[in-house]
Amino acid sequence: MHRIIAVAGALLLSSIAPAEGESLATGCLSETTGEIYALKLYSNSTSKPCDSGDSIVRLALHQPDTRFAKRRTTIPFGSTRTLAGFNSEFELSVDLRLDSTPLGDDEPSDVCELYLFYDEVVYMLASVAPHAEANGLTSVEIFDQDDRKSGTTKATTGAVHRGGPHDWAVQVHDLYVANRGGEECYAAFLIEFADDATKLYSR
Repeated sequence: MHRIIAVAGALLLSSIAPAEGESLATGCLSETTGEIYALKLYSNSTSKPCDSGDSIVRLALHQPDTRFAKRRTTIPFGSTRTLAGFNSEFELSVDLRLDSTPLGDDEPSDVCELYLFYDEVVYMLASVAPHAEANGLTSVEIFDQDDRKSGTTKATTGAVHRGGPHDWAVQVHDLYVANRGGEECYAAFLIEFADDATKLYSR
């Protein structure tokens, strides 16, 4: 297993192309054997400390059944920006937007919100008050674009699933949203999309 991982380890972070079927991981590189161990996916740290004399490396791992987007952006209040989009074999789309005008309200507010859109359904990944931040995904608010008051909130550590005949799944491996004093919003994330939820766990 270590030798297979070591082959993948040739793709270091500095040589990663724009994300399509790749994910980030961190491991220890043995100076004597060239093998990689203590691998930890979607992390800047290893699963255990490296042995003395070995180095920490960050890797790109090929995962052909899912797609990835790694993004970061800053926007002023009153603006909206689409950060990523995914199309499944059913030609469905999932879009991420950072917006300082909360859906269902007419006026801009001082809250930064990060949404995931599917058809008329909205999945709010983060809502951040001025001078605050969201570090990681802990819950998702789900509501219709025209009826936010009837939404539901579900706890999650990163996965968002849509069931039915055209199901899809999103895994948020890294999420950070900051509200910079009610003047601008900052968002960064690494997100994985699959047109079948089981593909997220097929490694």
